Amino acid sequence: MMARQTLKVSETFRVSKRALRQTLKVSKRVLAVLLIAHLALTIVYSAIVPLGEAPDEADHWAYIVHLARERNLPEGPSMTQAKHPPLYHATAALIASLAEPRFDFLRANPDVQIAAESWGDAAGPNFFVHTSLEEQPWRDGPLAFHLARLWSAVLSTLTVWATFRLMRTALPKRPAVALAAAGLLAFLPEFAFIGGSANNDNLAALCGALALWGGLAIFRAASHAGRGASANDTCQAPGTSEVPGAWRDIIRAGWWTPLALGFGLLAKVSTAALWPMVAAAILAGVWVGEAQGAATGPDGRREQPADPRG
Repeated sequence: MMARQTLKVSETFRVSKRALRQTLKVSKRVLAVLLIAHLALTIVYSAIVPLGEAPDEADHWAYIVHLARERNLPEGPSMTQAKHPPLYHATAALIASLAEPRFDFLRANPDVQIAAESWGDAAGPNFFVHTSLEEQPWRDGPLAFHLARLWSAVLSTLTVWATFRLMRTALPKRPAVALAAAGLLAFLPEFAFIGGSANNDNLAALCGALALWGGLAIFRAASHAGRGASANDTCQAPGTSEVPGAWRDIIRAGWWTPLALGFGLLAKVSTAALWPMVAAAILAGVWVGEAQGAATGPDGRREQPADPRG
């Protein structure tokens, strides 16, 4: 009777494991469709939105052009977006340099009115006068601008992927939730719109998603390593400096986290808000792992509390 029950449990486990593998295969295909769809959507936005008309885009483009042409950081208050660290703008400048980054094709619109009440029933006017220089086929300055926008679209698509990985790490047995999160982000109109514009928010968002994913991965690895760490520490020869296997696994689990935090800070200073969050997650994981390790014996089995009745 006992053997039959054990066989039934084993068969159920094999079936559920096979079903999970099949679900993961399907989720990878759905994710690929989501990523392609988001990339296509951001490219459409980048192609149809007039150059320089997205939020702060003209100022970001001026920063990119300066880095591409002058090869040094701007000084003084004349360039408003120069208050930001240069990583996004420097990488965009490298890509835009495949063409000829210029700003002179953008002419300020003298009739622009900022106050919404002055628009009447019409849509708000553009900040710039857009001429035939921006028509396809793109050349020179407009082509360089569109290359910078394409770089933003790639970063935005990678952010959708990182969000999927973050949710897969949070809920490893529920890939549908990760797909829902990635799909929601991929088709948010404002996210896709900014993803198709020259804006350092795209790199900052990617670094933020990667940092949160890495911090959560380290938390999970550390919190589940209590038994393994306890057993490895017991077997390790005294006086050796070798890192126990459990801790190597913890470090590997989110090795990209410090890179994401550092690059994020070089893209936008506000990503510094993620540092204490990620640090708290890592420390919490270590604390949980240590607590689990203290509750297990050298053989990795959980120690039973002594019977108070003796």
